[in-house]
Amino acid sequence: MSPSSTDKIIVITGAARGIGLEWARQASGQSGTFVVAVVRSGTTPELDALAAEGRVAVVHADITKYDTLKGAAAKIATLTHGKVDVLINNAGGWQGAGANISGDISLSTPSEWIETYEQNTVGPVFFTQALIPLLAKSNIKHVVNLSSFLAYPEFHIATDGRFGYVSYSTAKAALNFATLKYHQQFKDQGYTFITLNPGFVQTGSTQTQNTKAPLTPEQSVSRMRSFVDRLTPAESGDNYSLDGSKEPLVQ
Repeated sequence: MSPSSTDKIIVITGAARGIGLEWARQASGQSGTFVVAVVRSGTTPELDALAAEGRVAVVHADITKYDTLKGAAAKIATLTHGKVDVLINNAGGWQGAGANISGDISLSTPSEWIETYEQNTVGPVFFTQALIPLLAKSNIKHVVNLSSFLAYPEFHIATDGRFGYVSYSTAKAALNFATLKYHQQFKDQGYTFITLNPGFVQTGSTQTQNTKAPLTPEQSVSRMRSFVDRLTPAESGDNYSLDGSKEPLVQ
């Protein structure tokens, strides 16, 4: 099924599993909403089941393959009458010492840092850039970049460096700053750019850590969606927790 011209169009990256899949599930169940689920390679049975219901279309795109992003945007445009209302930049990743609670900076490698920044900072920045022409045709124009509580210096100071994740933390901090710069460029054109911390969520990556994450994807996404659904340009340029309160960096 294709969306109607009046449907709210939400594009979600990293939608094959975890938080992205849950966001696709919840959003596609909302009346008058059509979801474009962006996945890097193969889908999953859970995403295929959503697509079979007719309110989710799957587009294959690797956000770190920058020369393909305009083509991905063109595919999305053919599915959505050339318009995107909300972009959820959920795709990201961690590796090496950056994926380890005890991963001190001296244990990290250049290749780990490069890959982590491409997944969490550079990819979202340039995928957003590719979709700006489609967002420009919307009356909503929301870009939501999923960040992390690990992105905040205050957290690492308060915990006295007990949490490693160095390359991942700094890549998410860079995403926060890039979000601010997008806001500053487009603030007079009706766009809303924010970063959103989903909390410590039970996903495949976090479940390998020593500390059990307290939030399920369903709980995290439900709370984030409640905030995103009431977003206005007045909130643009800031960093928020999943409930919509401002994160420490901007208070």
